[in-house]
Amino acid sequence: MANHINGLDHALIGVADLEAARHSYERLGFTATPRGEHTGRGTANYCFMFETGYLELLGVIDPAQDQFGIGANIAARGEGVERLALATDSAVAAQGDIRAAGLNAQPAQALERVLSPEAGGGKVGFELVLLDEPPPLKSLFLCHHLTPERTWQPQWMEHRNTAVALRGVILVAEHPPHLQDQIIKLFGMSTVTPTDHAIAVHLGSQRLLIVSPTDMEVMFPNTYPAQSPPLPFYAAVQVAVRDLAACRTALAEGNVPFHVHDEEGGTLRVAPSEAHGVLFEFVQA
Repeated sequence: MANHINGLDHALIGVADLEAARHSYERLGFTATPRGEHTGRGTANYCFMFETGYLELLGVIDPAQDQFGIGANIAARGEGVERLALATDSAVAAQGDIRAAGLNAQPAQALERVLSPEAGGGKVGFELVLLDEPPPLKSLFLCHHLTPERTWQPQWMEHRNTAVALRGVILVAEHPPHLQDQIIKLFGMSTVTPTDHAIAVHLGSQRLLIVSPTDMEVMFPNTYPAQSPPLPFYAAVQVAVRDLAACRTALAEGNVPFHVHDEEGGTLRVAPSEAHGVLFEFVQA
């Protein structure tokens, strides 16, 4: 893949009440990591780790410190996916390649998160590359895990809903074809499939799909209210599960309403009102 981008790393979900959001996601059948706090920042998180990718709930715990803009974004746009992290094996190399492709990218920056004693203590480290581009590219960033063995621990990867992978994310934009040149610069021509109304980015078994509001309504009718977030926004996250029947049971046990979209192929949908602004699709791995 181009620019040292190896796939979708994680969806960063901004929430107003971190503990309430953790409880909601546990009702969905996910197993949360112990809470982590970012060193020198006013934020903390819970993660839901999969074999491929993960979800991150991010909330503000100290408004006086840097918050990654999460607090302001939630106030302006509501809860939901704030940013999408792309996996890389070298933040420094990726930043150079992205700039060479004609996009503006900040130098790689270090980030640490303190692990609680129940998580084994110590710290986990990352290197991030942020894009200095207009939305929606501004919401994409690259993440290189420096301590993956501390992030992907086996006990955190067993979920009642049997989740095993972050399969895809759907971004809604006013006119996706207008983004085609920038998307190709970032991901490379070989991964991008444009149409008259949408753009699909294929990253191995994962996919980023960029659609118009009209297409979003066709795909997910009557899902988002009239006061949906301003464009562009991340509307849906697709999670692959090992056992769709077990996922269905986990949702029922959590008293989470869901819709069986495709009886034959097997797709379970959970409305954004149940998941702090995120529409979830659970599909068979």
